[in-house]
Amino acid sequence: MPPTRKILKVIAWVTAGPCVIMFIAAGAIRVDEYLLRRNAEHFLADLRSLEMRKSTYNDARLVISRWQDNIHAQSPCQPNRCNVEIGIGDFYDHHWTFFSRHPQLQQIWRVLGGRPAMIYGYIRVQNGIVWGKGIRAIILSYSAEHQEGVELVGRIGSGPPGYISLLHPEYAVGPGHVTTGAFTIGAYAEFTPYADPADVERLMDIKFSCLTRWQSCQTVADIVPAAWNEITADKEKKAARNSVKLTCSSTVVRVLARESRRAVIGEVSAIWPGFKLHGDPESAEVKVRLKDDLKPCSFDFLVKLRDYSFSESLSVKRKLGDRYILFFRYPDSLYSDKDRACDLLPATKENMEAARRGVAEDLADHSDGF
Repeated sequence: MPPTRKILKVIAWVTAGPCVIMFIAAGAIRVDEYLLRRNAEHFLADLRSLEMRKSTYNDARLVISRWQDNIHAQSPCQPNRCNVEIGIGDFYDHHWTFFSRHPQLQQIWRVLGGRPAMIYGYIRVQNGIVWGKGIRAIILSYSAEHQEGVELVGRIGSGPPGYISLLHPEYAVGPGHVTTGAFTIGAYAEFTPYADPADVERLMDIKFSCLTRWQSCQTVADIVPAAWNEITADKEKKAARNSVKLTCSSTVVRVLARESRRAVIGEVSAIWPGFKLHGDPESAEVKVRLKDDLKPCSFDFLVKLRDYSFSESLSVKRKLGDRYILFFRYPDSLYSDKDRACDLLPATKENMEAARRGVAEDLADHSDGF
C-alpha cells in the first residue's frame, strides 16, 4: 500500500474514532432523556390517579411501592400519617457531584444535547385518607432573552395557600422569579384538599416534552401551560374589575377560617386620629380587642395575641363596640384574601356560620413548603 494511502487511512481512523465516540455519547444522552420523560409521565399519571379526601392509604401505598427506589425522604409511613417525597432524575442528577468537579465535561455533555432536569413529587396521608399531593419539575434551559442558562420551574401541588383568591378560593396560581446564582423562572398552582377535583386535574397538566425537544424550552408556560393560562386570565379579570367594589363571599370566609391558624371575634376598643393618608383628609388608628375564639390555636405566639391595631380612613366610621372576625396565620398581620376584601370582616350571623363551617373542615395539611 502506498505511503500516502496509509497516512490517509490512519487520519481517517483517528478522525472517525472521536466522531463515533461522540455519536454514541449523544445517542446515550438522548436515550437517557427519553427514559426520564417516560418515568416522569408515568409518575405524574400515578399522582393524578390519587384524589384528595377520597383515595385511601392503600391507594397511596400502591403508588409509593411503584416508586420505592426513588424515595428521597419518608416519615414512618402509617395509615394515620404518611409523608413521602419521591425524586426522579437523569444521569446528570445522579452524578451531579462529578460534573460539578469537572465543568469541562459538563459543558461537553451540554453540547451533546444534555439537559439537566429533576422531577420531585410528594404524597401525604392523614387518618387513612390522601390529603395532599404535588409535583415539581426543574429543567435547565437557555434563555435567548437573558443570554444565559435559566432554570424553568413548574410547581403544582396541595398546601396552605399564601393567599386566598376571590376568583377561586380553593386554589392559587402565580409566577415565581428567584435569583440564587442561576436565573430561575417559575410558575405555581397551589390547591387545598377541598379544591374541585376537575380543577386539580386541569392544573396538574405538566408537559415533559421539554426533556426531549431538540430546541430547549424557553418559557415556563411550556412546562405548566394550564397554570400559566390561569395566571394570565387572572390578570385580565383583575384589570377588568378594578372599578368594581369587591365583596367577600361566604365561600372565601369558609376557606379563610379553615386555612388560618386562629380565627377570632374582636371588638373595637379604641379609635384615635392617625397620620394623613393619600387622598383622605385624615386617618384613624383603630385597636381591636380579641375576645371570642372561633378557632382556638395552640401556637403560643398567636395565643398571646390579645389586641390588633390598624390604620384606615375615618370615613369608614368604625365605632367602639363594633365586632369583627379576624384571621391569623402569623401575629404581625391578618391572614386575608389577596385583594383584602375580607379584612375586618363584620361578625354577622352569616359570616360566623361560614367561618364555623371552615373551622369544622380543618383537617387540611398545614405543612409549609415544597
